[in-house]
Amino acid sequence: PEVVGERAFARFERHVEAALAGRAVEFETAIPYDRIGTRYVRAAYTPERDAAGAVVGLVAAIHDVTDRRRAEDGLR
Repeated sequence: PEVVGERAFARFERHVEAALAGRAVEFETAIPYDRIGTRYVRAAYTPERDAAGAVVGLVAAIHDVTDRRRAEDGLR
């Protein structure tokens, strides 16, 4: 929340928690960033495990898909 803002973090917090609980997750959503406004992102979070299999963090791949989403909305 300190980096992206409370509202933005609230949008993807459950996905972070799922990955830290050991589940890989993928999602696409609008994130209301405080500094840059709302951006659409497609993200995949994968748990990072140590040699014993315990989750020690997560790896995130996040793609800004705002332009694509706006183009799709324009076609509707």
